[in-house]
Amino acid sequence: MVIVPDRSANTLLPIINRVCRPGTVIYSDEWAAYRQIQERLGFAHEAVNHSVCFVDPNTGVHTQNVESYWAKIKQKIKAMKGVNRSQLQSLLNEFVWKDNMRERVLLSLVGLLRAQ
Repeated sequence: MVIVPDRSANTLLPIINRVCRPGTVIYSDEWAAYRQIQERLGFAHEAVNHSVCFVDPNTGVHTQNVESYWAKIKQKIKAMKGVNRSQLQSLLNEFVWKDNMRERVLLSLVGLLRAQ
């Protein structure tokens, strides 16, 4: 998660290119900036038209995972009764790190319990 000054292709595509591994298939909605993912970045790209449906009945493409992830961080910010804009990126970084480490921590704990 990264704070961006705008949602233009010139802003979003370099970020997408930086964080996605070669061979990544990107699912998105039909936001104009995303239309250039395949052409400019070379990633496979599928989109869902949210004005028609939230899950494409033909391809199964949806954005529910990213929407759910965004809802989690918004819930955390609301529980904190807001966050100073200067600290927002740090909060996002911490949130992502904890979320990524959660599975590793659980696996480590299970391993410890099995060793007992």
